[in-house]
Amino acid sequence: MSSEADRLLHARSILVADLSAPPTLDALAERIGMSHARLNREFKREFGSTVCEYLRLYRLEQAKFLLASSETSITEISHALGFASASHFASQFKAHFDLSPTAYRAAEHTRSKQ
Repeated sequence: MSSEADRLLHARSILVADLSAPPTLDALAERIGMSHARLNREFKREFGSTVCEYLRLYRLEQAKFLLASSETSITEISHALGFASASHFASQFKAHFDLSPTAYRAAEHTRSKQ
């Protein structure tokens, strides 16, 4: 990777490549040749959040998409996106979007039928 921006883009692509088993911050930093502190600092400058915050928000956005566009169970979605459990996923989703995954799915399905 030539520039720091390129290395950060590469770090982001590695981070989201396998949401069920993303690399640790230390492993990610090592792969792109930065300390974990520098990676977090530069990642936040470039993308507006730390690596862990970015991953959590990315997972939640992916969950939103899957809830609206598939009939995949909430448990399967939570597992595929790397949440510790369906209940942890549900609490994170509700905290962020102010709706449970079930309520969000129902609202989206109602909206798509109108």
